[in-house]
Amino acid sequence: MIAFKRYKKVARTFARPLTSQDYEVRLGVVHAPEGILKFTPGDYLAKDTKGEWVIWQSTMREKYTKVSPEDEDEDGFAHYLQHKCQNPLPLMK
Repeated sequence: MIAFKRYKKVARTFARPLTSQDYEVRLGVVHAPEGILKFTPGDYLAKDTKGEWVIWQSTMREKYTKVSPEDEDEDGFAHYLQHKCQNPLPLMK
């Protein structure tokens, strides 16, 4: 059996909350590199050089921390840190 060491990785994400107006304009979908993703107001729109994608509200609450409240750009995007942990349980054979 392979022993795994627990680690924590932090990744920066650029995102903003999706609004009711976004829902009306985008018809409740975001065209992401992976395909069409549905969203509801309150979910988050993340973006990078490859495109845009949706992050659910619950995922943002559980796994992301806003870097700074004053960090928002003119479109409402701000930097968030995503906290990732390796699964401490060994893989089953």
